[in-house]
Amino acid sequence: MTLRLNTFTGGSDETAISTANSGGTSGDPFDAVTTTGAGAIAFDDAPVSAGYAARFTTSNSYADEATLTWDLDAGNRVGGRAEFRLSALPQQPDENDPDPHVFIPLLTINLDYYFVQLVVGVNGNLLVMTGGSLYLPFQYEIPINTWMRVEWDITTNGPVDVAVRLFGNRTTSTPVETQSGQDSTYPDLPTTSVAFGQTLYSPLPLATTYWLDNLAVNHTGFPGPYQDVNSADIPVAIGVGVAPPPDFEYHIPVSVGVGVAPVPKLIVASVTIVGPINDSHTPARLPFFDLVAVTEQTDLVAELQYDVDPGFGDPVSLFGTVPGNQTPARVLLRAIEMLEDETWYYARARLVLGDETTDWSSTIVFKVNTEDGDAMIGGTWDVVTDTVPFPHLWFAYPARGKVGDSVDAVGAGFGTTAVAAIGTTDAPSNTLTTVAPTDNAYTADRLIDAISGTVDPGHQRVAFTVPDVPSPGGSLVVKGEWS
Repeated sequence: MTLRLNTFTGGSDETAISTANSGGTSGDPFDAVTTTGAGAIAFDDAPVSAGYAARFTTSNSYADEATLTWDLDAGNRVGGRAEFRLSALPQQPDENDPDPHVFIPLLTINLDYYFVQLVVGVNGNLLVMTGGSLYLPFQYEIPINTWMRVEWDITTNGPVDVAVRLFGNRTTSTPVETQSGQDSTYPDLPTTSVAFGQTLYSPLPLATTYWLDNLAVNHTGFPGPYQDVNSADIPVAIGVGVAPPPDFEYHIPVSVGVGVAPVPKLIVASVTIVGPINDSHTPARLPFFDLVAVTEQTDLVAELQYDVDPGFGDPVSLFGTVPGNQTPARVLLRAIEMLEDETWYYARARLVLGDETTDWSSTIVFKVNTEDGDAMIGGTWDVVTDTVPFPHLWFAYPARGKVGDSVDAVGAGFGTTAVAAIGTTDAPSNTLTTVAPTDNAYTADRLIDAISGTVDPGHQRVAFTVPDVPSPGGSLVVKGEWS
Protein backbone atom coordinates (compact mmCIF):
# COMPACT_ATOMS: atom_id res chain seq x y z
CA MET A 1 0.00 0.00 0.00
CA THR A 2 1.35 3.44 -0.89
CA LEU A 3 1.41 6.21 1.68
CA ARG A 4 -2.01 7.66 2.54
CA LEU A 5 -1.91 11.28 3.59
CA ASN A 6 -4.40 13.96 4.61
CA THR A 7 -3.47 17.56 5.50
CA PHE A 8 -7.05 18.99 5.80
CA THR A 9 -5.99 21.98 3.66
CA GLY A 10 -8.92 21.60 1.26
CA GLY A 11 -11.67 22.17 3.81
CA SER A 12 -13.80 25.11 4.90
CA ASP A 13 -13.64 26.61 8.39
CA GLU A 14 -16.18 25.21 10.88
CA THR A 15 -17.55 22.75 8.29
CA ALA A 16 -18.17 19.21 9.50
CA ILE A 17 -15.74 16.73 7.91
CA SER A 18 -17.29 14.00 5.76
CA THR A 19 -16.03 11.34 3.37
CA ALA A 20 -17.14 13.58 0.48
CA ASN A 21 -15.22 16.73 1.52
CA SER A 22 -12.18 15.07 3.13
CA GLY A 23 -10.29 14.48 -0.14
CA GLY A 24 -9.28 16.83 -2.95
CA THR A 25 -6.39 19.13 -2.04
CA SER A 26 -6.47 17.70 1.50
CA GLY A 27 -5.17 14.39 0.19
CA ASP A 28 -6.56 10.87 0.47
CA PRO A 29 -10.23 10.92 1.52
CA PHE A 30 -11.25 8.89 4.54
CA ASP A 31 -13.18 5.68 3.96
CA ALA A 32 -15.48 6.43 6.88
CA VAL A 33 -16.33 9.45 9.03
CA THR A 34 -18.38 8.51 12.09
CA THR A 35 -19.91 10.93 14.60
CA THR A 36 -22.61 9.89 17.02
CA GLY A 37 -24.07 11.51 20.13
CA ALA A 38 -21.97 14.49 21.23
CA GLY A 39 -19.01 13.48 19.07
CA ALA A 40 -18.10 15.92 16.25
CA ILE A 41 -15.25 16.54 13.77
CA ALA A 42 -14.82 19.82 11.83
CA PHE A 43 -12.26 21.81 9.84
CA ASP A 44 -10.71 24.51 12.06
CA ASP A 45 -8.24 27.29 11.14
CA ALA A 46 -7.69 28.52 14.72
CA PRO A 47 -4.69 26.35 15.73
CA VAL A 48 -2.74 26.74 12.45
CA SER A 49 -1.22 29.69 10.60
CA ALA A 50 -2.56 28.54 7.21
CA GLY A 51 -5.08 25.97 6.06
CA TYR A 52 -7.00 23.86 8.56
CA ALA A 53 -6.66 21.11 11.12
CA ALA A 54 -9.29 18.56 12.16
CA ARG A 55 -10.98 19.54 15.42
CA PHE A 56 -12.33 16.60 17.44
CA THR A 57 -15.03 17.15 20.03
CA THR A 58 -15.35 14.02 22.16
CA SER A 59 -17.90 13.07 24.77
CA ASN A 60 -17.70 11.17 28.04
CA SER A 61 -19.99 8.40 26.80
CA TYR A 62 -18.81 4.96 25.72
CA ALA A 63 -21.60 4.91 23.12
CA ASP A 64 -20.46 8.06 21.27
CA GLU A 65 -17.96 8.19 18.41
CA ALA A 66 -15.91 10.79 16.56
CA THR A 67 -13.59 8.99 14.15
CA LEU A 68 -11.88 9.37 10.77
CA THR A 69 -11.07 5.92 9.37
CA TRP A 70 -8.84 4.60 6.61
CA ASP A 71 -9.27 0.97 5.60
CA LEU A 72 -5.96 -0.81 5.00
CA ASP A 73 -4.79 -3.38 2.52
CA ALA A 74 -4.17 -6.72 4.21
CA GLY A 75 -0.57 -6.89 5.35
CA ASN A 76 1.68 -7.58 8.33
CA ARG A 77 3.04 -4.09 8.88
CA VAL A 78 1.50 -0.68 9.47
CA GLY A 79 3.33 2.59 10.07
CA GLY A 80 1.82 6.00 10.58
CA ARG A 81 1.93 9.55 11.86
CA ALA A 82 -0.44 11.93 13.63
CA GLU A 83 0.24 15.49 14.72
CA PHE A 84 -1.91 16.40 17.70
CA ARG A 85 -2.68 19.40 19.91
CA LEU A 86 -4.56 19.22 23.22
CA SER A 87 -6.70 22.00 24.65
CA ALA A 88 -6.57 20.47 28.13
CA LEU A 89 -5.30 17.39 29.92
CA PRO A 90 -7.73 14.74 31.18
CA GLN A 91 -9.21 15.55 34.57
CA GLN A 92 -10.29 13.07 37.21
CA PRO A 93 -14.08 13.12 37.68
CA ASP A 94 -13.54 12.68 41.43
CA GLU A 95 -10.18 13.66 42.94
CA ASN A 96 -11.05 11.74 46.12
CA ASP A 97 -11.68 8.57 44.10
CA PRO A 98 -9.30 8.72 41.12
CA ASP A 99 -10.02 6.50 38.15
CA PRO A 100 -6.89 5.25 36.30
CA HIS A 101 -8.88 4.69 33.09
CA VAL A 102 -9.58 8.36 32.22
CA PHE A 103 -8.08 9.01 28.78
CA ILE A 104 -8.18 11.22 25.70
CA PRO A 105 -8.31 8.69 22.81
CA LEU A 106 -6.12 9.80 19.86
CA LEU A 107 -6.26 6.82 17.49
CA THR A 108 -6.81 3.07 17.20
CA ILE A 109 -4.92 0.73 14.85
CA ASN A 110 -7.03 -2.35 14.10
CA LEU A 111 -5.39 -5.68 13.32
CA ASP A 112 -8.24 -8.10 12.63
CA TYR A 113 -9.66 -8.77 16.14
CA TYR A 114 -6.61 -7.19 17.87
CA PHE A 115 -5.98 -3.46 18.32
CA VAL A 116 -3.27 -0.99 19.32
CA GLN A 117 -4.66 2.21 20.87
CA LEU A 118 -2.84 5.48 21.61
CA VAL A 119 -4.37 7.62 24.36
CA VAL A 120 -3.32 10.47 26.69
CA GLY A 121 -3.66 9.82 30.43
CA VAL A 122 -4.49 12.08 33.35
CA ASN A 123 -0.84 12.99 33.93
CA GLY A 124 -0.41 14.14 30.33
CA ASN A 125 1.55 11.04 29.33
CA LEU A 126 1.02 8.99 26.19
CA LEU A 127 -0.18 5.42 26.80
CA VAL A 128 -0.10 2.54 24.30
CA MET A 129 -2.73 -0.12 25.05
CA THR A 130 -3.52 -3.26 23.09
CA GLY A 131 -6.07 -6.02 22.76
CA GLY A 132 -3.58 -8.41 24.37
CA SER A 133 -1.14 -8.14 27.26
CA LEU A 134 1.15 -5.34 25.98
CA TYR A 135 0.97 -1.98 27.77
CA LEU A 136 3.52 0.81 27.15
CA PRO A 137 3.36 3.94 29.36
CA PHE A 138 5.39 6.99 28.29
CA GLN A 139 6.98 9.26 30.92
CA TYR A 140 7.10 12.55 28.94
CA GLU A 141 4.43 15.04 30.05
CA ILE A 142 2.60 16.42 27.02
CA PRO A 143 1.99 20.21 27.20
CA ILE A 144 -1.36 21.71 26.22
CA ASN A 145 -1.85 24.12 23.29
CA THR A 146 1.33 22.78 21.66
CA TRP A 147 1.65 20.73 18.49
CA MET A 148 3.20 17.31 19.14
CA ARG A 149 3.77 14.36 16.80
CA VAL A 150 3.46 10.63 17.30
CA GLU A 151 4.65 7.93 14.88
CA TRP A 152 4.30 4.17 15.03
CA ASP A 153 5.68 1.05 13.36
CA ILE A 154 3.82 -2.22 14.00
CA THR A 155 4.71 -5.60 12.52
CA THR A 156 2.51 -8.68 12.90
CA ASN A 157 4.21 -11.49 10.96
CA GLY A 158 4.58 -13.56 14.12
CA PRO A 159 4.28 -11.86 17.52
CA VAL A 160 2.97 -8.28 17.36
CA ASP A 161 5.95 -5.89 17.58
CA VAL A 162 4.95 -2.34 18.53
CA ALA A 163 7.29 0.68 18.38
CA VAL A 164 5.99 4.21 19.07
CA ARG A 165 7.92 7.50 18.96
CA LEU A 166 6.80 10.80 20.51
CA PHE A 167 8.17 14.09 19.12
CA GLY A 168 8.12 17.54 20.74
CA ASN A 169 7.02 19.37 17.56
CA ARG A 170 5.98 18.76 13.96
CA THR A 171 9.37 18.77 12.20
CA THR A 172 12.03 17.33 14.47
CA SER A 173 13.62 13.99 13.65
CA THR A 174 14.67 13.37 17.26
CA PRO A 175 11.95 11.91 19.51
CA VAL A 176 11.55 13.02 23.11
CA GLU A 177 10.71 9.42 24.00
CA THR A 178 10.40 6.01 22.34
CA GLN A 179 8.65 2.90 23.66
CA SER A 180 8.50 -0.57 22.14
CA GLY A 181 7.37 -4.05 23.09
CA GLN A 182 6.21 -7.41 21.84
CA ASP A 183 2.94 -9.31 22.32
CA SER A 184 2.58 -12.98 21.37
CA THR A 185 -1.08 -13.19 22.40
CA TYR A 186 -2.44 -13.23 18.84
CA PRO A 187 0.26 -13.90 16.20
CA ASP A 188 0.14 -13.34 12.43
CA LEU A 189 -2.70 -10.82 12.26
CA PRO A 190 -3.54 -8.83 9.10
CA THR A 191 -3.84 -5.05 9.24
CA THR A 192 -7.43 -3.86 8.71
CA SER A 193 -7.90 -0.13 9.50
CA VAL A 194 -6.73 2.96 11.38
CA ALA A 195 -9.37 5.05 13.17
CA PHE A 196 -8.38 8.54 14.39
CA GLY A 197 -10.38 9.91 17.33
CA GLN A 198 -12.88 8.43 19.76
CA THR A 199 -14.00 4.96 18.74
CA LEU A 200 -16.99 3.09 20.09
CA TYR A 201 -16.18 1.79 23.57
CA SER A 202 -12.93 3.74 23.88
CA PRO A 203 -11.70 3.23 27.47
CA LEU A 204 -13.55 5.81 29.58
CA PRO A 205 -13.37 8.66 27.04
CA LEU A 206 -13.25 12.24 28.25
CA ALA A 207 -15.38 15.16 27.07
CA THR A 208 -12.80 17.52 25.54
CA THR A 209 -11.56 19.20 22.34
CA TYR A 210 -8.31 18.44 20.54
CA TRP A 211 -6.88 18.73 17.00
CA LEU A 212 -5.17 16.33 14.59
CA ASP A 213 -3.29 17.25 11.41
CA ASN A 214 -1.06 15.83 8.65
CA LEU A 215 -2.20 12.24 9.18
CA ALA A 216 -0.34 9.47 7.34
CA VAL A 217 -0.53 5.67 7.14
CA ASN A 218 1.67 3.19 5.25
CA HIS A 219 2.93 -0.39 5.20
CA THR A 220 6.64 0.53 5.46
CA GLY A 221 7.30 1.97 8.94
CA PHE A 222 7.86 5.38 10.54
CA PRO A 223 6.82 8.06 7.96
CA GLY A 224 8.91 10.89 9.43
CA PRO A 225 7.73 14.52 9.62
CA TYR A 226 5.42 16.08 7.03
CA GLN A 227 7.42 18.47 4.87
CA ASP A 228 4.94 21.36 4.45
CA VAL A 229 3.93 22.42 7.95
CA ASN A 230 1.36 25.17 8.51
CA SER A 231 1.53 25.39 12.31
CA ALA A 232 1.66 28.77 14.02
CA ASP A 233 4.08 27.26 16.56
CA ILE A 234 7.01 26.90 14.11
CA PRO A 235 8.26 28.53 10.88
CA VAL A 236 6.32 27.57 7.77
CA ALA A 237 9.40 26.84 5.65
CA ILE A 238 11.79 24.01 6.51
CA GLY A 239 15.41 25.04 6.17
CA VAL A 240 17.65 23.66 3.40
CA GLY A 241 19.82 20.78 4.52
CA VAL A 242 17.51 19.37 7.17
CA ALA A 243 18.08 15.60 7.25
CA PRO A 244 15.12 13.25 6.89
CA PRO A 245 14.37 10.93 9.80
CA PRO A 246 16.21 7.61 10.08
CA ASP A 247 14.70 4.98 7.80
CA PHE A 248 14.21 1.49 9.15
CA GLU A 249 12.90 -1.41 7.09
CA TYR A 250 11.76 -4.09 9.51
CA HIS A 251 14.16 -2.56 12.03
CA ILE A 252 17.17 -3.18 9.78
CA PRO A 253 19.26 0.02 9.32
CA VAL A 254 19.81 1.21 5.77
CA SER A 255 22.69 3.12 4.25
CA VAL A 256 22.70 6.91 4.35
CA GLY A 257 21.79 8.33 0.93
CA VAL A 258 23.87 10.77 -1.08
CA GLY A 259 23.37 14.35 0.11
CA VAL A 260 21.67 13.34 3.36
CA ALA A 261 23.20 14.61 6.58
CA PRO A 262 25.32 11.86 8.22
CA VAL A 263 23.86 9.79 11.02
CA PRO A 264 25.18 10.87 14.44
CA LYS A 265 27.97 8.80 15.96
CA LEU A 266 27.10 6.47 18.79
CA ILE A 267 27.43 7.93 22.26
CA VAL A 268 28.67 5.65 25.04
CA ALA A 269 26.61 2.47 24.64
CA SER A 270 26.81 -1.16 25.62
CA VAL A 271 24.52 -4.18 25.50
CA THR A 272 24.43 -7.36 27.57
CA ILE A 273 22.55 -10.62 27.03
CA VAL A 274 20.85 -11.55 30.32
CA GLY A 275 18.66 -14.34 28.99
CA PRO A 276 19.07 -17.17 28.26
CA ILE A 277 21.45 -17.44 31.20
CA ASN A 278 25.01 -18.15 30.11
CA ASP A 279 25.98 -21.82 30.26
CA SER A 280 22.42 -22.92 31.02
CA HIS A 281 19.77 -25.20 29.56
CA THR A 282 16.46 -23.95 28.19
CA PRO A 283 13.38 -26.02 27.25
CA ALA A 284 12.32 -23.44 24.66
CA ARG A 285 12.95 -24.32 21.01
CA LEU A 286 11.77 -20.78 20.12
CA PRO A 287 13.57 -18.97 22.96
CA PHE A 288 13.39 -15.30 23.81
CA PHE A 289 16.65 -13.36 24.02
CA ASP A 290 16.57 -10.73 26.76
CA LEU A 291 18.97 -7.80 26.16
CA VAL A 292 19.79 -4.86 28.43
CA ALA A 293 21.26 -1.76 26.73
CA VAL A 294 22.95 1.10 28.58
CA THR A 295 22.94 4.25 26.44
CA GLU A 296 21.74 7.84 26.23
CA GLN A 297 21.39 7.69 22.43
CA THR A 298 17.97 7.49 20.74
CA ASP A 299 17.08 5.72 17.48
CA LEU A 300 19.30 2.74 18.26
CA VAL A 301 18.65 -0.76 16.97
CA ALA A 302 19.77 -3.87 18.84
CA GLU A 303 21.16 -6.71 16.74
CA LEU A 304 21.48 -10.25 18.12
CA GLN A 305 23.13 -13.17 16.36
CA TYR A 306 22.91 -16.84 17.28
CA ASP A 307 24.67 -19.80 15.69
CA VAL A 308 25.80 -23.36 16.43
CA ASP A 309 29.27 -22.24 15.36
CA PRO A 310 31.22 -20.34 18.07
CA GLY A 311 32.87 -18.40 15.25
CA PHE A 312 29.43 -17.28 13.91
CA GLY A 313 30.14 -18.56 10.42
CA ASP A 314 26.47 -18.69 9.43
CA PRO A 315 24.52 -16.76 12.08
CA VAL A 316 20.82 -15.90 12.29
CA SER A 317 20.33 -12.17 13.02
CA LEU A 318 17.46 -10.59 14.95
CA PHE A 319 16.75 -6.84 15.20
CA GLY A 320 14.72 -4.73 17.63
CA THR A 321 14.32 -1.04 18.47
CA VAL A 322 15.92 0.11 21.72
CA PRO A 323 13.42 2.14 23.83
CA GLY A 324 14.59 5.75 24.01
CA ASN A 325 15.23 7.72 27.22
CA GLN A 326 15.50 4.58 29.33
CA THR A 327 18.77 3.65 31.01
CA PRO A 328 19.02 0.73 31.19
CA ALA A 329 16.66 -0.22 28.35
CA ARG A 330 15.31 -3.72 27.77
CA VAL A 331 14.94 -5.32 24.33
CA LEU A 332 13.20 -8.67 23.91
CA LEU A 333 13.82 -10.67 20.72
CA ARG A 334 12.56 -14.13 19.78
CA ALA A 335 14.18 -16.79 17.61
CA ILE A 336 12.59 -16.94 14.14
CA GLU A 337 13.01 -20.68 13.64
CA MET A 338 12.80 -23.77 15.82
CA LEU A 339 16.19 -24.44 17.40
CA GLU A 340 17.57 -27.98 17.43
CA ASP A 341 17.06 -30.01 20.58
CA GLU A 342 20.12 -31.30 22.45
CA THR A 343 22.24 -28.63 20.74
CA TRP A 344 24.56 -25.95 22.13
CA TYR A 345 24.08 -22.45 20.69
CA TYR A 346 26.20 -19.31 20.85
CA ALA A 347 24.75 -15.76 20.96
CA ARG A 348 26.15 -12.24 20.86
CA ALA A 349 24.65 -8.74 20.55
CA ARG A 350 25.55 -5.19 19.58
CA LEU A 351 23.88 -1.79 19.04
CA VAL A 352 23.51 -0.20 15.59
CA LEU A 353 22.91 3.38 14.43
CA GLY A 354 23.14 3.84 10.66
CA ASP A 355 26.63 2.69 9.63
CA GLU A 356 27.97 2.81 13.19
CA THR A 357 27.98 -0.15 15.62
CA THR A 358 29.26 -0.95 19.06
CA ASP A 359 31.58 -3.90 19.62
CA TRP A 360 29.94 -7.29 20.01
CA SER A 361 28.98 -8.23 23.54
CA SER A 362 30.53 -11.19 25.31
CA THR A 363 29.34 -14.43 23.74
CA ILE A 364 26.96 -16.55 25.79
CA VAL A 365 26.37 -20.26 25.29
CA PHE A 366 23.18 -22.18 26.04
CA LYS A 367 21.75 -25.60 25.27
CA VAL A 368 18.25 -26.39 24.06
CA ASN A 369 17.08 -29.37 26.11
CA THR A 370 13.35 -30.08 26.08
CA GLU A 371 13.65 -32.93 28.58
CA ASP A 372 15.92 -31.47 31.25
CA GLY A 373 15.69 -27.74 30.64
CA ASP A 374 14.43 -25.86 33.67
CA ALA A 375 14.79 -22.18 32.75
CA MET A 376 11.77 -19.87 32.44
CA ILE A 377 12.50 -17.32 29.72
CA GLY A 378 10.49 -14.12 30.08
CA GLY A 379 8.53 -12.29 27.44
CA THR A 380 5.44 -14.27 26.43
CA TRP A 381 2.69 -13.23 28.80
CA ASP A 382 -1.06 -13.74 28.68
CA VAL A 383 -4.09 -13.35 30.94
CA VAL A 384 -6.81 -15.99 30.81
CA THR A 385 -10.18 -14.68 32.01
CA ASP A 386 -13.59 -13.80 30.66
CA THR A 387 -14.73 -11.84 33.69
CA VAL A 388 -12.06 -9.25 34.53
CA PRO A 389 -12.23 -5.90 32.65
CA PHE A 390 -8.99 -4.48 31.20
CA PRO A 391 -6.66 -7.22 32.53
CA HIS A 392 -2.95 -6.62 31.92
CA LEU A 393 0.08 -8.74 32.79
CA TRP A 394 2.91 -6.22 32.70
CA PHE A 395 5.95 -8.37 33.43
CA ALA A 396 7.41 -11.15 35.57
CA TYR A 397 10.02 -10.33 38.19
CA PRO A 398 12.57 -11.72 37.92
CA ALA A 399 12.07 -12.44 34.23
CA ARG A 400 13.46 -15.97 34.52
CA GLY A 401 13.92 -18.67 37.10
CA LYS A 402 14.46 -22.36 37.59
CA VAL A 403 12.04 -24.91 38.98
CA GLY A 404 11.27 -24.02 42.60
CA ASP A 405 12.30 -20.36 42.28
CA SER A 406 9.95 -17.59 43.46
CA VAL A 407 8.68 -15.19 40.79
CA ASP A 408 6.13 -12.33 40.85
CA ALA A 409 3.65 -11.88 37.99
CA VAL A 410 2.97 -8.12 38.02
CA GLY A 411 -0.04 -6.42 36.44
CA ALA A 412 -3.58 -5.21 37.03
CA GLY A 413 -7.14 -6.48 36.78
CA PHE A 414 -6.36 -10.04 37.88
CA GLY A 415 -9.54 -10.23 39.99
CA THR A 416 -9.90 -11.44 43.58
CA THR A 417 -8.26 -14.83 43.08
CA ALA A 418 -5.52 -15.73 40.61
CA VAL A 419 -3.29 -18.66 39.73
CA ALA A 420 -0.08 -18.51 37.67
CA ALA A 421 0.85 -21.27 35.25
CA ILE A 422 3.56 -22.07 32.72
CA GLY A 423 1.63 -23.31 29.71
CA THR A 424 -0.95 -25.73 31.14
CA THR A 425 1.01 -26.48 34.31
CA ASP A 426 -0.26 -24.56 37.34
CA ALA A 427 2.27 -23.20 39.80
CA PRO A 428 2.26 -25.22 43.05
CA SER A 429 2.14 -22.08 45.18
CA ASN A 430 0.28 -18.81 44.43
CA THR A 431 -0.28 -15.71 46.56
CA LEU A 432 -2.28 -12.75 45.16
CA THR A 433 -1.72 -9.30 46.69
CA THR A 434 -3.09 -5.88 45.77
CA VAL A 435 -0.47 -3.15 46.15
CA ALA A 436 -1.47 0.45 46.85
CA PRO A 437 0.05 3.28 44.77
CA THR A 438 3.18 4.96 46.11
CA ASP A 439 3.60 8.69 46.64
CA ASN A 440 5.12 8.91 43.13
CA ALA A 441 2.19 7.19 41.38
CA TYR A 442 0.59 10.43 40.14
CA THR A 443 3.79 12.39 39.52
CA ALA A 444 6.32 12.60 36.72
CA ASP A 445 8.65 10.36 38.78
CA ARG A 446 6.37 7.32 38.62
CA LEU A 447 7.93 4.07 37.40
CA ILE A 448 6.82 0.74 35.99
CA ASP A 449 10.24 -0.88 35.69
CA ALA A 450 10.51 -4.55 34.76
CA ILE A 451 14.28 -4.53 35.29
CA SER A 452 14.27 -3.38 38.94
CA GLY A 453 10.73 -4.57 39.71
CA THR A 454 9.75 -1.06 40.88
CA VAL A 455 6.07 -0.18 40.31
CA ASP A 456 4.59 3.09 41.60
CA PRO A 457 0.97 2.87 40.32
CA GLY A 458 -1.48 0.65 42.18
CA HIS A 459 -1.22 -2.90 40.88
CA GLN A 460 -1.52 -6.59 41.68
CA ARG A 461 1.11 -9.30 42.11
CA VAL A 462 0.85 -13.06 41.98
CA ALA A 463 3.82 -14.54 43.86
CA PHE A 464 4.27 -18.07 42.54
CA THR A 465 6.74 -20.93 42.53
CA VAL A 466 8.05 -21.94 39.10
CA PRO A 467 6.58 -25.38 38.32
CA ASP A 468 8.33 -28.30 36.65
CA VAL A 469 6.99 -27.99 33.11
CA PRO A 470 7.04 -30.94 30.69
CA SER A 471 8.22 -30.56 27.11
CA PRO A 472 7.69 -28.37 25.12
CA GLY A 473 7.23 -25.76 27.88
CA GLY A 474 4.86 -22.82 27.48
CA SER A 475 4.00 -19.17 28.16
CA LEU A 476 3.49 -17.59 31.55
CA VAL A 477 -0.26 -17.35 32.13
CA VAL A 478 -2.28 -15.70 34.91
CA LYS A 479 -5.79 -17.09 35.39
CA GLY A 480 -7.84 -14.58 37.37
CA GLU A 481 -11.43 -14.58 38.59
CA TRP A 482 -13.79 -12.33 40.50
CA SER A 483 -15.55 -13.82 43.53
